[in-house]
Amino acid sequence: MAVEAEIFSGVMAPGMRIDEATLVERFRVSRTPVREAILKLTEAGLIEKRSRKRSQVAAVDLHRLIQLFETLADLEGLSARYCARRSSDEEKCALLANHVQARAALQAGREDEYAELGVRFHQLILQGSHNDVLIEITSRLASRLVPYRRIQGTAPGRWQANQAEHDAIVAAINAQDAETAQKVMREHASIQGDTLADLIAHTRKLKLAR
Repeated sequence: MAVEAEIFSGVMAPGMRIDEATLVERFRVSRTPVREAILKLTEAGLIEKRSRKRSQVAAVDLHRLIQLFETLADLEGLSARYCARRSSDEEKCALLANHVQARAALQAGREDEYAELGVRFHQLILQGSHNDVLIEITSRLASRLVPYRRIQGTAPGRWQANQAEHDAIVAAINAQDAETAQKVMREHASIQGDTLADLIAHTRKLKLAR
């Protein structure tokens, strides 16, 4: 579904009421994916509940969003560092298989599949850290930012750049180079936040110019 894209672009403006029936008809899907999308976007802070029955589009707080990505960048950098030092050969193979599959999906233009594999890529690295506290904290924050990470991929050339960044992360982890793994992963997550902030600012500017 493209609800998050319409929120970021301003098509669904802050304060607009979220109506399940309308979204079902508009996107021509059943109620289940609509409810799942609303739940995910509520967890991410893109939709807010004013009462038991009424949900609406929330305003995107760019300052807080940047802070969330800054925090996630440090946490994921640390997870990559530990993954490079602690992951098993089996875990490294699983990460490489994911990476190869993602490359194929990107080359074939299957962007939805590529985005899902990207989420799994980060999960595999986090699991490879073998640090339960880090996994718990990072997973909670990363789940909130999934819609934001997905929308930043719409920036021109961003998915291709994303794949190149994943190349460097996989290489560092396979080489057991903990310092480089942390550095490239942190930069990767930071770039995603910067790209998203630029994209939101650009779409808002276009909306105001109309």
